[in-house]
Amino acid sequence: MKAADSIEDLLESAKAIGYGEIPAFTEAKSYTIGAFDLIVAHARDKQNVFALLQSLCTEYPRIRDDRKWMQGYVFLLSQFALASDTTELPEGMEEILSEHPELTEDLRKWYRK
Repeated sequence: MKAADSIEDLLESAKAIGYGEIPAFTEAKSYTIGAFDLIVAHARDKQNVFALLQSLCTEYPRIRDDRKWMQGYVFLLSQFALASDTTELPEGMEEILSEHPELTEDLRKWYRK
């Protein structure tokens, strides 16, 4: 599975969650979708998890105006932020936190913002 395919799969799953749907079960090296808590990031390779988080943050402009998708997207970011096991702020995360304080309370706590 290519990284671009992974990002698209994750974003589509986040959208489904935001719209109240359960995404199709998918298991990849870095995550599982559609089971347990809907999206679970596997922290076997924390650098890879952080890299995926960074890539997900770059997709924010296409999601920002869809409120329901944004809810699923923030859930997705939260899962990967915790699994990355670092409070290093990925590029683009600051904008997400500042523009959606009502949705990002857990992320702001994690990043101490």
